[in-house]
Amino acid sequence: MKINVFVSRSMGENCYAVSLNDSVFLVDPGEFAPELEHFLTENGQKVKYILLTHCHFDHIGYLDRAAKLCPDAKIVISKEEEAALNNPQINLCNLFAGENVIKKSDVTVKDGDILPFGEKDIKVIATPGHTEGSVCYLLDDNLFCGDTLFKESYGRTDLPTGDVYKLISSLKKLSHLDEKIAIYPGHGESSTIRREKLYNPGMMEFNI
Repeated sequence: MKINVFVSRSMGENCYAVSLNDSVFLVDPGEFAPELEHFLTENGQKVKYILLTHCHFDHIGYLDRAAKLCPDAKIVISKEEEAALNNPQINLCNLFAGENVIKKSDVTVKDGDILPFGEKDIKVIATPGHTEGSVCYLLDDNLFCGDTLFKESYGRTDLPTGDVYKLISSLKKLSHLDEKIAIYPGHGESSTIRREKLYNPGMMEFNI
């Protein structure tokens, strides 16, 4: 399995392309980047899913273009987040991106759902707090966690549908995962659950 990361120029958002044999899934195509455009031009036919951790503009701004380059990909988002995908007052596209994303999801998921990916499974973990419908995606020992959990930090809760108490519960939920799991956040460097339980102020109290 190979994990490519494409970092947006303006917001530093991480878009991940995960390749396994002849299949690919994409996580949070937020903004045009030449490297991402090239990758999808070359590999778009292999993309099975476009997974969205949440609907904020910096994670969906390139969604329409990515969908065009990946004609067979299913756009996946949580059921709680689906309506916000095309609500500019919640996804903030009109304020920061200059236009709204006009795209509907193909698949809605909830906590515990499984998405088949080759011979493996992608598990959906609901982690509300940064937004009402934020989710993480777990494949083997790799967690794509959007803006819920960062290296030594965690997501803000002052944007539409954010809730600090739900975020605390979500961080506690993630603290129970296997410590060897690597985290791939929506911004910044990767880390591990073990490291975050030791050094992340939002998770340290759960390191018991």
